Amino acid sequence: MYRRHNIHIYSIDTPNIKIYSIVARYNQLYSMNSSCTTPCSCVAIPAIAPAMVSTKVSPKTIHSASTCTTSDMAYVNAPTHRSQKYNSQSCVSPECLATPYESMFAPLTLNDRDAIDRLFLSAPQLISEYSFTGLFCFAQLHQYSYCVIDKHLVIRGRDNETPYLILPHGCGLTAGSQRMQTMVRYFLQKGYGLKAVSLRYRDELRTFLAGQQYILEADLNDFDYIHKRSALADLAGTRFHKKRNHIHYFLKNNTIACYALGSEHIPHAYALLDRWEQQHQGKTDYQETLHFLEYYDRLPLCGIICYADTRAVGFAIGELRLDDKVCVVHMEKSDLSVRGSAQYINQRFAQSLPPQCRLINREQDLGNSGLRKAKQSYHPDALLPKYRISPFVWTD
Repeated sequence: MYRRHNIHIYSIDTPNIKIYSIVARYNQLYSMNSSCTTPCSCVAIPAIAPAMVSTKVSPKTIHSASTCTTSDMAYVNAPTHRSQKYNSQSCVSPECLATPYESMFAPLTLNDRDAIDRLFLSAPQLISEYSFTGLFCFAQLHQYSYCVIDKHLVIRGRDNETPYLILPHGCGLTAGSQRMQTMVRYFLQKGYGLKAVSLRYRDELRTFLAGQQYILEADLNDFDYIHKRSALADLAGTRFHKKRNHIHYFLKNNTIACYALGSEHIPHAYALLDRWEQQHQGKTDYQETLHFLEYYDRLPLCGIICYADTRAVGFAIGELRLDDKVCVVHMEKSDLSVRGSAQYINQRFAQSLPPQCRLINREQDLGNSGLRKAKQSYHPDALLPKYRISPFVWTD
């Protein structure tokens, strides 16, 4: 176990990996907006081994809110005299959904884009979920809806049968918003959790929830992979030797054309996406990718598409944020039958970004072992921590 800056990462097979803060390195990036006085923090890992983020964390001891330090799983204010097992998930019954608080939420529409993006800009952070574009295109999957209370944005969603809130501006404790705090407490009592909690608001929420029973855990499957744009654009050094070999093979054996993604290329992207879906087994993000393509011209997206011998073999779609200093890569798709197409599209997209873009957020791996291996193979410069708060529910 390694501990720095109150962040715990558990590992069995990687004793030599050092974890350190890179806040100072990117302070200038976050200070560009005067309303953001607290820079976000990252967990930077020079070389990530597979066991680093895949090791299953065993339940730890039960803490009180006044004494606990954040760990991968901290049971806060939970009764210690019970011997039953715990369950961090709960399902909200339909009877709980007919209250004034539920009626405050509305579905996301394109007309909401400017208003919601302004709210995100009022407290800029690197977290991939904190943008209208991503929320809108994943709204069907997660059943997203939103409301605004005292200039605080609240997102409501659901993972399978587990409902949750996303609070990009915290719970209103610092701003003194009693309406906001009352609503958050109501949903927590109804079995909702809190997801995508940034390090910036983690301690505020711990104070806010003092005296209540909840589970605070680092959501390792949701950590964002952060890269320097120059690292992905250059692929320099021995650690990227295999990537360069795949790209050289691709360039040597194909006639390549690469373009900025435009409306004239969308039909070719659809055809590639259909082939990609056929090449993969099991659950994919096919439907969500369709949404990004369908609304590409109506959302602030950027992208490229690559052709090999006149056939589309890869495309990437991203979103520039924080005055174009950060790009969030929402979708990357390539033809698995064409060696090197995935590596080439990744590098070319990084090269296509404007020079002021310094960081690339490649989002999370969602606990998918294949996706995790692929993301780790690009040696991220940092993992952006996110936390989850779940109600503590005893089961027999």
